[in-house]
Amino acid sequence: MNAADPYPIRPITEAALAPDAPSDPAIRLRITTPADVRDDMATVYDTVLESRPGFFARSDIWWDRVMRESGVGYTPLCCLRAEDEGGPRCYVLYAGNNRWEDEDCLPDCTLMIREIVAADPAAGAALSGDRGPRRSGGRQRRPLASAGHGLRHRQLRADGPAIAA
Repeated sequence: MNAADPYPIRPITEAALAPDAPSDPAIRLRITTPADVRDDMATVYDTVLESRPGFFARSDIWWDRVMRESGVGYTPLCCLRAEDEGGPRCYVLYAGNNRWEDEDCLPDCTLMIREIVAADPAAGAALSGDRGPRRSGGRQRRPLASAGHGLRHRQLRADGPAIAA
């Protein structure tokens, strides 16, 4: 890990759900601002708090810190929320940047995932959308501590064979 960049970039060229990944057709996805669903995020977080090593109870000050904007060059922080009739089941906090290559004017964007919390595997898998392979030339920047998040059924290929996340 580089001290200047604690969130290393991991190129992701292809991703797909494993054939046996759980699913729930009742789950809906919604993009919103974190401030609009802060209480719902806290509900999901508190649901998994006791079962996730390293998670701790969050005060309002900690929630303010988690929801702080990413800074210059990034879009405002967004929230992708998975929900059903019973309420929220998963959320992702993320921001992106809109960079372009100088030489050939191709996009060179990075999606920074700040946090993923899923109350159950089906809710986490719902974030991957369809079950077919998905190609992306993009890169993902995420904290090392965020690996796992109960999304064990997602397979990622990064210029090599499939690995289970």
